[in-house]
Amino acid sequence: MMLKKLLFLIAFAIFSSNFVQAQNPSSVSDLSKVNVDDMSDEQIAEYLKKAQSSGLTEQQLLILAKQRGMSDSQIQKLRNRINTLGMGTGKNQATSDGISRMREENQALPQVDMGMDIFENLVTVDSTALLKELLGKEELKIFGADIFNNQELNFEPSLNTPTPRNYQIGPGDEIIIDVWGASEQSYALTVSPEGSVKISNLGPIYVNGMTVEQANAKVKSRLTKIYAGLLPRGDQGPNTFFQLTLGNIRSVKVNVIGEVEQPGTYTLSSFSTIFNALYYAGGPSKSGSMRNIELIRNNKVVGKLDVYDYLLRGKLSANLKLEDQDVVLVKAYNNRVTIQGEVKRPAIYELVEGEDLGALIDFSGGFTEFAYSSSLRIKRNGDKEKEVVTVSASDFGTTALKNGDQILVHKILDRFTNRVRIEGAVNMPGEYELKKGLTAKQLISSAEGLRGDAFTERALIIRLNEDFSITNLSFKVSDLLSGSIEDIPLQKEDLIKISSIFDLSEDKTLTIKGEVIKPGVFPFISNMTVEDLIILSGGLKESASEKVIEVARRPEKMEQVSAAVSETFEFAISPGMGISDEASTFVLEPFDIVTIRQSPGFTEQITVEVEGEVKYPGSYALKIRDERISDLIARAGGITAYGYPKGALLVRRTEFYNAGQADNKAAIAQKREALEQFQEKDTLVDELEIKQFETVGIDLQKILANPRSKYDLRLQEGDVLSIPRQLETVRVKGEILYPLTIKYEDELSFKDYISASGGINDNGRIAKSFVIYPNGTAAKTKRILWFKNYPEIMPGSEIVIPKRPTRNRLSIQEILAITTTLSTLTLLIDRLGN
Repeated sequence: MMLKKLLFLIAFAIFSSNFVQAQNPSSVSDLSKVNVDDMSDEQIAEYLKKAQSSGLTEQQLLILAKQRGMSDSQIQKLRNRINTLGMGTGKNQATSDGISRMREENQALPQVDMGMDIFENLVTVDSTALLKELLGKEELKIFGADIFNNQELNFEPSLNTPTPRNYQIGPGDEIIIDVWGASEQSYALTVSPEGSVKISNLGPIYVNGMTVEQANAKVKSRLTKIYAGLLPRGDQGPNTFFQLTLGNIRSVKVNVIGEVEQPGTYTLSSFSTIFNALYYAGGPSKSGSMRNIELIRNNKVVGKLDVYDYLLRGKLSANLKLEDQDVVLVKAYNNRVTIQGEVKRPAIYELVEGEDLGALIDFSGGFTEFAYSSSLRIKRNGDKEKEVVTVSASDFGTTALKNGDQILVHKILDRFTNRVRIEGAVNMPGEYELKKGLTAKQLISSAEGLRGDAFTERALIIRLNEDFSITNLSFKVSDLLSGSIEDIPLQKEDLIKISSIFDLSEDKTLTIKGEVIKPGVFPFISNMTVEDLIILSGGLKESASEKVIEVARRPEKMEQVSAAVSETFEFAISPGMGISDEASTFVLEPFDIVTIRQSPGFTEQITVEVEGEVKYPGSYALKIRDERISDLIARAGGITAYGYPKGALLVRRTEFYNAGQADNKAAIAQKREALEQFQEKDTLVDELEIKQFETVGIDLQKILANPRSKYDLRLQEGDVLSIPRQLETVRVKGEILYPLTIKYEDELSFKDYISASGGINDNGRIAKSFVIYPNGTAAKTKRILWFKNYPEIMPGSEIVIPKRPTRNRLSIQEILAITTTLSTLTLLIDRLGN
């Protein structure tokens, strides 16, 4: 039976310790557990905005998601959700006025935020670096491909400029005719589909295909039949005047076909050019040519556009104006090559017939200042295999390039062809040119010679050999400079190191401690005396002892172990704080420690403060070390008639007091540790306030009745004695229904004050209640068998009802699990016992 009980207790202890621990679900460490169906549209839209700043496209974002563990099915769901929200890349046709935008801008999709920390990390990482890691390299752009996706460069024609004189009028244009002078009239006429305009009392005037200037002359000649004043009469000029301008201009339909992002028919302003049409069509596609764009009109090629003329030279002469039913044809590229590395514009460039490697270098902006330009290597696709072609700088302008060629411009080697260096104790250390026949002695001379602290017994030449091994050559500097030894020729990358005498010895210091203004460590100076060091440290304090200045010196070096650790010397100080002749002539040696002792009888004034109901409150300096609270009260004239001795308290600096520093983290940590050692296990402490002052509980009535007794404390520096006025209230706080302050009455007990405050709430614990008295002491409720002995209440007391500890209750599921497990264990133990 005992065995069964023992087994049961062991099993129950193991089970309980493992089961009742809180089980928090682990956070998602990757995207394998992400469910796109659980995400709201707002979450997707919000996090899509974040990808724009990281520069990730939709495809790149999905690649990252797959790399982080998202399944293919979830990736497809995510793609569908993005398309459903209409946040993918798309374009729209323009409105019929020909002026509004014909497409939405191609923009990188924002990154998707799943509302989870792991997906937040996905969209906030350095996307560029991560993509380089995933994709293997940074993809080069086709030069000029993004010009037609630039929101700041849209090639929109300006409609607020004067009508060009060579503009050809066509059906749909509006002509404004103004007549003023002897006659005034204004006409707004629209060119008919047949190409004519009609004025009252005149027949149709055919203006189709005419320039504004030609139409102006023709219309004026016809208007003279109505307005004779338009013509001069004899010697007199005309008295009627005429002007023809354009109002609303017509729209034209243009077909953009070939290798463009969105081929189609676009309605444009008649002021539009080839660039406008290409912009609305999204520009050439990845296979489209930037150099071979044709404008076809009436089945004939009337112009060719090379985008490079604009991008590289700023020329727009081939950017012809469009007419109705024009066709812009973008052909496929023939020859694209790649140049990257140390050029100013690495990219993929398109070359046309007659352009060579030299032209490609010009397109890329030329070499950077770090480029190795003596020769270039071209990786070329052969008929069956790849090949490498090396081209020297002299052949750049004659080397033709083939489609798919790749040129990588390397950096120059990070080394010098004619450099030598000198370091250390010379006046001008650094790098120097290796001239023919340069020697070590000449290099020292070029460096303006040796410094005064140069160590001339030995110097080093560190030489880099042809096989990149290192050789050390040593020489005596003094012999080299005097000519006693043969001079040493220098080679490329030689390094001469001449040490300082201070580099070869330990830093020498002097230390002064004790009663000086600025104690500390000072550099050693030869022939310095004790008096000199005291002057460097700011001089002696008044607290310095008149008897002893001590100098501690390292013992002489000995080959055998000795018990001596220092040699000491002592000097006296004269009564006038002067230094004896012996001290002023005693020469210090490196690492000496000078100690100035404090005078045994020196003490600084100790000040305390008394406040409140005394006759003479204020600050007092102690007369004797043994001065006590009763002495301070007597010096302050005694307590006034309104004073309340029972409420007097003493505020004293704690051991953590630090003048001028209110927040001492080390002190707080120590105080917290000390408090936790005395903290009761069933008391919860929400916050610990660590202060540099504490209240000392005193009984001033006993002190005044028995001066210099055990109750009469000795005063310390910074003590504050506070005597309050007569107190008349009791404060009740903590876990009660209605905390308040109540008037003190002799006949009321501890429980009466609690009842007057509404009683204890459900979280209160009366067994742990306590009272804080106005003098800083406290008393707690005591239990004697089944009875509670509550503290005495006096005026100014605070009754505190603490909070019950919070205990986690088991859920129904946990109780059922424990019950089931206990039943199983009981059955198992019973069977084992039988």
